[in-house]
Amino acid sequence: MGDGMRSERGLPTSIFAADFSPDGKTLITASLGGVLAEWDGETGRERHVFLVPEENGDRRAPRTAVAAGGRKAERRVRFDRPSRLVRGSSLLSARFSRDGALFAVGAANGTVVLWKAEGRADLLGWRAHDRDVVALDISPDGRWLGTGALEEVGTTFRVWSLPGGPGEVREVLSDHRHVGGVWAVCFSPDSRVVAAGGRTLSGYTAPQLYEVESGKSPGWLHWDMTRAMSFSPDGDRLLTGDEFGNVKLWKIAEHYPAYEHAAHPDPVLTVGFSQDGKFHFSGALGGSLRVWETATGRLIREHSLEGRTLACRFGADGRVLHAASAAPGSARPEIRHLS
Repeated sequence: MGDGMRSERGLPTSIFAADFSPDGKTLITASLGGVLAEWDGETGRERHVFLVPEENGDRRAPRTAVAAGGRKAERRVRFDRPSRLVRGSSLLSARFSRDGALFAVGAANGTVVLWKAEGRADLLGWRAHDRDVVALDISPDGRWLGTGALEEVGTTFRVWSLPGGPGEVREVLSDHRHVGGVWAVCFSPDSRVVAAGGRTLSGYTAPQLYEVESGKSPGWLHWDMTRAMSFSPDGDRLLTGDEFGNVKLWKIAEHYPAYEHAAHPDPVLTVGFSQDGKFHFSGALGGSLRVWETATGRLIREHSLEGRTLACRFGADGRVLHAASAAPGSARPEIRHLS
């Protein structure tokens, strides 16, 4: 767990996953060393550390006066919290909800924890898989949370019903056919369909589509070793990035790509659309970042980030691209605003 790197606070690092809030003002990072942190999305300043491997990392522990042998003494009061379930485990995924009110984190021990962004309170925690939750998404309506894991066998894709108030999560959909693991999960804009990218029993990898309410599958897309996915704002298309650096734009009704870019020399880790759908981006393991015109597939511009591409998000104007990366040995993410 971890690779020996440490932050300014002496906390183990090696950031593996990150996500921007919808407004781009906040970045959440999750590390192999078990550190969950919040950064200012505009300045890159560290705001808060939610979770560290140490036992007392994020526990609220006020001092309370008690009688001890006739004298006043102070004792720390400890609270059990959902985040205890991932303490000490590598953190492999992080995802904001579409409204920015919540974010979820997935861990190597198979656990998922849901946080409330405002107030920074951990709300729910549960064992979603046996190990390695590398894919997460929260449906736009806030009713569902999808998870993908890197188990070689078993149920590597699941969808959970999130309680509207106090209560427990409930599994509503699962699939064991992604026998090589699931790297990407994504809900459609209307929350009715969810896509999962992983190896199926047929021996090849393809994004599989599911109707959340019924559990039925409208089908799958042609060959694609998916590592990242994003639905278009109108829900008619799906953007995927694969293990070999290719980016494809799929017309979902046709199950074949409208076009394909040989976009990067290494695995694609993040893809997404501008709010109006006119542009899309792709970011890769080696730090290359490219922006394309959706209608034509024409390359608009390209950038080079330092290290692994962690997260990207278009600004409201559809031109500025907020991007985060982390180089090997870096103590913090690099945040850039590109146009």
